[in-house]
Amino acid sequence: MPKVIAKAGDLIAIPLDGQFVIGRVIFVSNIFEEIMQIEFRGPFKNENDSWQNGDEIFTLFTAASKFAKRGWKIVDTGISQEDDIDKTLRIIADDVWLEDKIVRKANSEDMKKIKTMYVDGFIRVEKLLRKALGN
Repeated sequence: MPKVIAKAGDLIAIPLDGQFVIGRVIFVSNIFEEIMQIEFRGPFKNENDSWQNGDEIFTLFTAASKFAKRGWKIVDTGISQEDDIDKTLRIIADDVWLEDKIVRKANSEDMKKIKTMYVDGFIRVEKLLRKALGN
């Protein structure tokens, strides 16, 4: 099986207990190898349902490759939104980042308002999605 790496704008369907959650890839880092930020919506009855019609669940970081081994599947490409760049604002160590660029050193206000980047494994992502859906 060839290695599949997600790209910004990809929609990835995740089967969960007879339903689906669809994640839209907001950003794939070039610095943090094969790490993507993905925004989840759902639940959906089918993997090809419209991502826009799902309820917002959450956004997080996970691996941008090897997700097919978990049954995750790219179902569409090129779905981006105007505010995607703004959604990449995060804290890594003591720095504020936007996409793959350091914006500034994080101050105490930043630490309160901006999320810290954590990278979750696929099993944890599925567990968090199940919990969010009440399963």
